[in-house]
Order: sequence, then C-alpha cells, then structure tokens
Amino acid sequence: MNQPLNLFKLQPVIQDTIIGVVLSGGQSSRMGQNKALLSRCTPNLKQVLHHSIDQSMLYFTCQQLVQAGVNKVIISGSSAIYTDEVIADIAFNLAVPVSRVSDEQEAQGPVGGIASVLTAQTLETMNILNRKARYLFVPVDLPLLQAMDLAQLIQAGNVNKRAAHFEKQPLPLFIYDVIQTQKALQQQRAIGDGSVWYLASLLRSLTLLAPEPNNWLNANTPQE
Repeated sequence: MNQPLNLFKLQPVIQDTIIGVVLSGGQSSRMGQNKALLSRCTPNLKQVLHHSIDQSMLYFTCQQLVQAGVNKVIISGSSAIYTDEVIADIAFNLAVPVSRVSDEQEAQGPVGGIASVLTAQTLETMNILNRKARYLFVPVDLPLLQAMDLAQLIQAGNVNKRAAHFEKQPLPLFIYDVIQTQKALQQQRAIGDGSVWYLASLLRSLTLLAPEPNNWLNANTPQE
C-alpha cells in the first residue's frame, strides 16, 4: 500500500496541458436541488470563512481549478442548467476555455463522468501540440476546496508520472496517463465495481497527505 506523501510545501510546476474537470452529474437527491447552483453564501459557511461569499459552487470549483494552474475546464454532467450562456460566462470571467461533456450513461456516478470525459476528449488530447494532456477530476460539492491543494496533486502526479489523490479521499483525482486510465475503466466495468476507490487502486494512484482534512468535507444538504 502506498505511504501518504506530505507535499504541503511544494509549489506547482506545470509544463503539460492540464485539463480540470468539474464532476457535477450527480442526482443531488439529499440536496433537493442541483449542487452546482448552490450558493456558497450560507450561514454555516460564513462562520468558517469569516466573510460573505456569494457565488455558485460550479463557478467556485472552476475558479479553484484555474488558480491551481489548469489550462482548460470541462464541466461533466447532463444537466440542462449548463447552457452555452453559463459556460461562456465562466470562460469569460476565468479567461480559460470551458466546455461541457454529457454523461454517456445516467446515474453512473463519478466514474461514469470520468469515463465520458476521457472518451469525448481522446481525439482532442492527441492534437494539443503533441503534448500529452493530464486531467484533474474534482467534484462540485466541496465548498472549502483550495487551489493550493489541487496544485499539489498536479505537481505530485507530474513528477511521479502517475495518478494521485489525497488519503481517505479518492476525489479529487489526478490522471496522468489517459490510455492507462481507459484500460482500467474497461476492467472496472467488466468486474462491475463502479467506485472511484477501485479505479484509483487499478491506477496504483499515489496517496498524498491531506494538508487540511476539512477542505474535503462535501455538502449534501443546503444547510451544509
């Protein structure tokens, strides 16, 4: 089993094309509304952040990815809220290309979103100035997400040339090798285990120490 690495002091060194993916295709049944549209300006969150923030979780997650150093953002999900206008607005404000990829199959969880994005982007990946694109998959429901933590995943994955995630948390997940990941996804489908943990194990993902565990607390209800 991989020993967690403490890379809190490392700074991102980004030389390849890094594509950030916001996983937002969940059913949000406990939330009662789409998590991507949930405002971060909630009473509980104000107490933690000590100031008011009024922005959607979708925009916030995209923003953290860009600040971590990604060159492009993909929104993964089939919701009708991801209109061309919404995507164009995010792209304009963050000054990076933003696109959307619908899930190939509904209700397949994060792994379904990962598979759909990699399938849709394979041809494009091969044409980006002969540079091999890497991917950073992040769920949309992490209101305390920090760009610094994401940058550590990017650096650790690039330096070690392998997938990477934080201990006790399979997402966010950095994907270094697209072809290897697609083969792992095929194996995963054959076995019938659709968990991100199993995908990470197939990829022999590097495990990093989490700088701040609370940053990975997700929101499952509007109150959270």
